[in-house]
Amino acid sequence: MTQRLLMGCFLFFFFLPIFCFGQEPGKPEEQTTLSAVLGMRGQATHSAGLGSVYHSALEQFLTLNMLGTLGPEFDFTFSFTLINPGDESISPYYQSGRRLLDNLVMDTRFQKWLGRIGFLWGDLSSLTFEAPNSKRPLLFDRDLNAGEEKLPDFYKRLFKEGFLNEAQLNPMEYFSGGRGGYYWLYRPLMGVHVENNDLPWGGYFKIYSGKAEGYFSKQKFLSEQGGRIGLNFDKAQWLEKTKVEVNAYNQSNDRGEVLGLGGDPASALQNNTVVSTLLGSQLIPNWKFEGELGRSFFNSETQGYEDWALNLENTFFLEKIFAWDFRLPVSVTYRKINPDFIGQQNSIIDSAIYASKRVYQSSLGDSSLLYNNEETWQMDAKFGGEQTLLRLIYGGRHQIHDTGNQVASTHFLDSIHNNGAAWWHIFFTNYGQTSNPAAQAYSSNAQGSRKIETMYYRGNTETITLKNPIPSRKYLSFLNFEIRQNLQPWFDLSNLFFLQLYSDFQNLHEQVEGSPFFKSSDLLFQSYAQAVLVYQLTQPVFVSAEYGLETWLSDQVEPGVRYLDKSYGAGVDLMLDDRTYVFFRWKHYQHTDQVILDNNFGAEQFYLEFKNYF
Repeated sequence: MTQRLLMGCFLFFFFLPIFCFGQEPGKPEEQTTLSAVLGMRGQATHSAGLGSVYHSALEQFLTLNMLGTLGPEFDFTFSFTLINPGDESISPYYQSGRRLLDNLVMDTRFQKWLGRIGFLWGDLSSLTFEAPNSKRPLLFDRDLNAGEEKLPDFYKRLFKEGFLNEAQLNPMEYFSGGRGGYYWLYRPLMGVHVENNDLPWGGYFKIYSGKAEGYFSKQKFLSEQGGRIGLNFDKAQWLEKTKVEVNAYNQSNDRGEVLGLGGDPASALQNNTVVSTLLGSQLIPNWKFEGELGRSFFNSETQGYEDWALNLENTFFLEKIFAWDFRLPVSVTYRKINPDFIGQQNSIIDSAIYASKRVYQSSLGDSSLLYNNEETWQMDAKFGGEQTLLRLIYGGRHQIHDTGNQVASTHFLDSIHNNGAAWWHIFFTNYGQTSNPAAQAYSSNAQGSRKIETMYYRGNTETITLKNPIPSRKYLSFLNFEIRQNLQPWFDLSNLFFLQLYSDFQNLHEQVEGSPFFKSSDLLFQSYAQAVLVYQLTQPVFVSAEYGLETWLSDQVEPGVRYLDKSYGAGVDLMLDDRTYVFFRWKHYQHTDQVILDNNFGAEQFYLEFKNYF
């Protein structure tokens, strides 16, 4: 039934313009252009120390794009992607349940209207329908979904933007992945998308309707609907540079559909609705305000919750400082995600988990992401010129609902993060693989006080059990610093030469403290440092090198935590001709536990990708 509906909608979108908007005398001739992307990628990971764990995978993919013009105000894009993942662990369609992935998208534009049908990538707002998006830099990691760019242009842009969420997508990059990759910016669904951003009086709207991600394998056959409607007051003199919008999202299933389509009879029925109001303004010169207030409603056969969430950001731009003539943006962010605010597809980490598991735990993880059951504030300053870029972030988080004695966090140097390359994992405990003796031995050697596992796209997550079992409200301080330096003029080179240094300090306390640096009374401390060099060896060849250090410390665990992890790697990016690319990455990772020596292990990781654009 669903497939027939999608096919019917596709035929409607495809033939409607042909019959209703025919060519008129004097208008441009119809034009059609074709493009394609053909490629393959493979990975191999071998870890040793806790037992030999080897994993390899190969994936082939082909994307065909047809762009057509039927008139001065009408065009369409037809995109077809065929992916054959040998192993889902490196595929962006993990847990889809399909080994041969044929994703079909039809994109039509008539006047100011946009219509899409097929396998879609969409976003609404951070509290309703949006992918988690880290601000941690990823200069060394390869993005599986990056679009076509000449290598010099790619690295020049990456040096300036630095972070994926700062990248801007244009409409034609929707299918090819675009700058930074749509996979890390948007949520996937299968269905229909209609949009118009140029309605009268500054109005705009967008709607989605379709099937939820992974519904094939989960056999819950979840449906999704969402949309936004807003007003942009650019033409109103007294409200210039101001917008207000309402976003809404719903995910639900139906017993009849689940059983009728061969689903699991034990699937729990659930309904999740999130509504938010978003306001943005830049009325005052050199000051920008953005705020979102959301409310969620969640119901299942056994549970019912509703709660609020708030996300505010003020950015101030200083035109001059110390006689330097450049704009210095300083952002102040405040977030409050109440414990019962549940969104199955929003950008809040653990928001969906708490829908079925009402056991709260502390998360260090990535301080740039949103977390359920936490109140956050931070200051973010970015400044620099053409050759030097600096970023400094300082802030704190505290929990709203008391948490138990378990603390979870991801390993940065050997993790896929929330928007990094999908090949940094070792144990494969539940990421497309079954549990293995190495992961089990890691927990057993620590007498059950810690557990390591690969949790979906969050990366290699370790859960540590504190000695004090009494639930309490915990506090986190964090400090991030990054510098990006163009070394080309320093050495009077003709080719590009970039350096990136990144550090991250996080500290979990039992009470309010402002220091992100370790003291013996702290619950868990983490620090990361990473250096990346990129050099243009010849016009078509770029080489890169990476070195990283990671530290975990805690005296509140038995036995104590003393980790010192290292990584170093090398990469080569090669343009074989104007539209053919080869990317190679190698990385060595070493985990050193200075207390439990039996938990030491190392890993060698290889990644190779070939892409040809036609």
